[in-house]
Amino acid sequence: MALVSTRGRVALQGAARRRSITGHVISSFTAEAIGLELVRLSEYRGDLEEIDRLPYDIWPEFLFHTAATERGWPRLAERFADCQLAIRDLATGTLVGAANTVPFALGGGDLALREDGWDGVLAAGTADDAPEPDTLAPLGVDLLPSVRRPVASAFVLEAMKELARERGFAALAAPR
Repeated sequence: MALVSTRGRVALQGAARRRSITGHVISSFTAEAIGLELVRLSEYRGDLEEIDRLPYDIWPEFLFHTAATERGWPRLAERFADCQLAIRDLATGTLVGAANTVPFALGGGDLALREDGWDGVLAAGTADDAPEPDTLAPLGVDLLPSVRRPVASAFVLEAMKELARERGFAALAAPR
């Protein structure tokens, strides 16, 4: 899977269907211009342990010890590998980051009214008895310092929107 520019839109190759998701689309995004390649975890052929280690170099230690993180984070790769992205340097092929999302059921509610935030969305999406998801929540983008720049984050966010479109979701909604 790679990101390609199609008529001013960013799209994942092989996308099954398109749905409109609100948000500004920047037409100048191309993998070549940014120098990054996004690969679904389900299609990634590199070292998966390297991807697992990335957040530990970036996140504060306490984030790894919440009930939601301890239970839900490992389930992202198990249940939603097609919604997790490895980020590689296009020139060298080396891993430079990862992006994580979780499908969950918002059910027409207002995400702003949820009081359980990031932990709640992760727990809701990875629960054994989770209802059919209708929304995709971005959980994080981890980039090595050498590739951190606003255009890189925006590039990954556009890919997350495309992941939501592919699943037929009407929204990409970030918890607070």
